[in-house]
Amino acid sequence: MLYALHESAYRTAAPLRLAAELARDFWSSPFNPASASEFGRRLSASAEVTANLTRRYLRPAWGIDEVSVGGVLVPVRRETVWRSPWVRLRRFSRDPAALAAAGVSAEAPAVLIIAPLSGHFATLLRATTSMSPTGPTLVTCPSSRAVSTCMTTSTN
Repeated sequence: MLYALHESAYRTAAPLRLAAELARDFWSSPFNPASASEFGRRLSASAEVTANLTRRYLRPAWGIDEVSVGGVLVPVRRETVWRSPWVRLRRFSRDPAALAAAGVSAEAPAVLIIAPLSGHFATLLRATTSMSPTGPTLVTCPSSRAVSTCMTTSTN
């Protein structure tokens, strides 16, 4: 039911978003002499905020296929190791053979990264996730029941 309410609110805001995008484009156009005035800049900024608040943001891909360890590219394997109705636990592990080729004798301890429940995508932590080059990294990803913006897709 909450998803249906969220979807209807999004579709209801479509005319507002379209009007805000048109107003933003009009007031920021270099062909509009009033765009350089403070009034024009304020209207353009207000319209841009409204347009951005009402648009749908898609979850970016993790994009962690390999990391550099000692100048050697080490492949990374991503898997879901535990799942509940509220959260998924994803493990990013480095290939042991490639780590040995990079001169790393043993894996470092695992790192656990807990994604915030503030409505952001857990994939926004991908730079932090790729910083541990030798040990496995575990990342929590809230499911759609906990945070409606972190939905499962076929790419992850």
